Amino acid sequence: MVSKPKLLILEGKNGPRVTAYCDGPAVNDAFKVTRCGNIVGKPDLIYCQTYGQRNSFEQLGRWRGPYVLHVGGDIWNERQERKAGDTLPEIMRVMWRAQKVICVSKFLAGIIKDNLGGHDNVVSLPGGLWGTDHTSKGIDPSKFNPKTNWAIKGRPVVVMNINLTVLRKWKGIPLFMTAAYEVFKKHNAIVVCVGKVKGNRAMSDRWNAVWGLQMVPPSARWPELLRQADLYVHPSMFDGFPRSVAEVCCVGLPALLFNTAGTPEVSESALLVKPDHTKKIASRLNNLLRSETVRAKVGGSMRREALDKTIKHRGDYAKMLLDVLEV
Repeated sequence: MVSKPKLLILEGKNGPRVTAYCDGPAVNDAFKVTRCGNIVGKPDLIYCQTYGQRNSFEQLGRWRGPYVLHVGGDIWNERQERKAGDTLPEIMRVMWRAQKVICVSKFLAGIIKDNLGGHDNVVSLPGGLWGTDHTSKGIDPSKFNPKTNWAIKGRPVVVMNINLTVLRKWKGIPLFMTAAYEVFKKHNAIVVCVGKVKGNRAMSDRWNAVWGLQMVPPSARWPELLRQADLYVHPSMFDGFPRSVAEVCCVGLPALLFNTAGTPEVSESALLVKPDHTKKIASRLNNLLRSETVRAKVGGSMRREALDKTIKHRGDYAKMLLDVLEV
């Protein structure tokens, strides 16, 4: 019997344990998997999702074997916003030496590749985070009760999910609300944004006074809220792979999304609109709110897409990791 190659999932030592997106049945079938905060033994390959933690990037800097990094965000922007960019040179060296830097979207891969000077080791997962239903943090349609009735009872409920902690994400909200306000007013809609407010409470209060936009904190009731909602909108200006959009697909909740960053890669069934097309935002929103037929068609298609992509992409990570060893 041919022995399986050994894969070490290098975990960070700081903060809560990070669930590795690769860690599922397909990878466990292909590899003998161990998990540790230190590089121990003689692994054939290392997978690291916590490459930004000092414990991880220092060890990877000394390691002379093959390793891959899983990248879910723009660490350059994240570090600079926190005024913690002093470690970026060390992290970049680790990225340069990786056999693969695996990003959650083509959009994010483009950013990472540019920041690394065009290195050809930067790739993207074929399905983004679709197919990761085997992990506790993955996109799992079975965690969500699908909609079966798209009729609106009483006032329509419109939901979005954007934290007010990153400017380049939330700056799309006022653009959208300006374009959508008269439509929401016409339909007497309740508009709720789930997200962290932190230092922007005065701004969120102003949005509530001007547009009636209600900010509510994230909670375990998120699946229930999606089930009860009539429409989802995502006016974010920056996302690698917005998991909230994927979860909306799992529910079959019809969605209107900004055609920006990595958002269009999540779903071909959701409706897309450019942030500066104010008339189209209003017309598509109005069409969704007034027509149960349109909501059912879009939402039903999104749910089928979620199920299909979950099955289709379950083996992607195993193949990408095995490819590293076969090069």
